[in-house]
Amino acid sequence: MMKQRSPFLDKQVIIYFAIILTVVGFIVYSARHVLFRPWTARRWVSTAAIDERLFIVGGINNFNILEDAIIRINLAENTLKRVAKLPSPRYGVSTAVYGESVFIAGGYDFDDYLDAVLRYDTRTGEISVIGHLP
Repeated sequence: MMKQRSPFLDKQVIIYFAIILTVVGFIVYSARHVLFRPWTARRWVSTAAIDERLFIVGGINNFNILEDAIIRINLAENTLKRVAKLPSPRYGVSTAVYGESVFIAGGYDFDDYLDAVLRYDTRTGEISVIGHLP
């Protein structure tokens, strides 16, 4: 003789699975801004263009962390690459281009205003301090 399954038990299992799926769905939905953010997203950046290359300097990323990277976007090759590291993380800098150099002035680092004027040589990848703002 076979024992019959209780319909009450089947309903309980379905309810438990529904609750678990709802909780997991809510967690994934809530974490979507953390899970699906691109690593290159920035705000308060400065940009400079030389020929088919665009340079993105500093900024604040999606996790409110200051960036110290210079990113090059090569429009002709459709590539994106970190090409240099600033002496310290910063945002809100000003940039200017002269020849094959990008000049980076000032900025802010959450604590203080920065007064350094930097020169980034796009051919060699070197960054040097060339002066300080008054």
